[in-house]
Amino acid sequence: MPGPDGGSEVVVGLELPALVKHVSQRRIDAYSGVRPHSIHTDEDWARRKGFRAPLAQGMMSTAYVSELMVGLLGTGFVEGGRVDVTFLAPVFAGDTLTVRGVVSDVVQERTAEDATAEHGAAEDGGLVRVVVAVRATNAEDRLTMAGTASGLLAEAGPFGPEPSTVESGPVASNRRRIDASGGRIDGGVPGPIEGFQRLAFDALTVGETFVSDDRLLRPEDLETYAFAVDDHHPWFTVPDDPAAPVDSPYGRPIAHPTLLGNQALFLRHTRYVVPAGLHAKMSFEFLRPLRLGVRARSRGRIVDTYRRRGRGFMVTEFETVEEPSSDVLVRGRFTQMLFPDDEPLDGRSTDDVEAPC
Repeated sequence: MPGPDGGSEVVVGLELPALVKHVSQRRIDAYSGVRPHSIHTDEDWARRKGFRAPLAQGMMSTAYVSELMVGLLGTGFVEGGRVDVTFLAPVFAGDTLTVRGVVSDVVQERTAEDATAEHGAAEDGGLVRVVVAVRATNAEDRLTMAGTASGLLAEAGPFGPEPSTVESGPVASNRRRIDASGGRIDGGVPGPIEGFQRLAFDALTVGETFVSDDRLLRPEDLETYAFAVDDHHPWFTVPDDPAAPVDSPYGRPIAHPTLLGNQALFLRHTRYVVPAGLHAKMSFEFLRPLRLGVRARSRGRIVDTYRRRGRGFMVTEFETVEEPSSDVLVRGRFTQMLFPDDEPLDGRSTDDVEAPC
């Protein structure tokens, strides 16, 4: 089955071109925003928490996976892509990662009749989902991340001002585990916060919801993110000359699919002072492109808390919508291990942390 650009045939076993990423402190700073008491940008604080150096955000590795998938499937990943990964070892400032992908499954997504009803023209065999096993290793060949990513081989987008969503049943090797509790995540825009409590595991409440401020996607946001993850795809690039043609199938630049992930990760910061933690798992489902100039807002809900190996974990589901239409752009779920408030993880160095969840 030919690729979306007429290139390499997409079959099980196809190896994607590997990405090599040097994760510098400067790129981590650009991704996270420099602030004190951060394991990502404050070296002293990272060492206090037991790390030998500041850590890259786990989300940076999901951006590398997204780069692989956009290269393979184009708009079929921007609209209809999914990522489901586990973070297995810390990535430190100065590390070099190699990110690889191998096609593990090619499955029918919907019938040709379904595709015709939605898009007005049938593709032979309908839409096809390509599932890729992804992994990242450091220079010592240590596995830092593993999981699956998938997208649509039939070019589903762009859909114009009213883009369609992708709804399908589970795929064996890339199951939909996002928004497992069902339904939309509700919650009005909160008023002023009287006081920020410190987030503690024992005080977590399943079902508690969070709402972010809205965020305007500006040219500098796209530029900063492209630098942080070292991905300068033309679709994510704003021309210096406003009169220059835009190299994007959407008629204007779009943001990297994972750009708004930080808005979701910071949802809890809208109510709490959040201690340091390690991200254990991350899932995304990309439904619509993040177009330059739109306003977006994220809503989240705690869906689970648990302890494992003496460590406390919280699981949060989120959705990011375009304002004021409330069209869902991205859905996701992340699992984070919370550190003991004033101690290193387990009181020891975390260089040897394996599979925190």
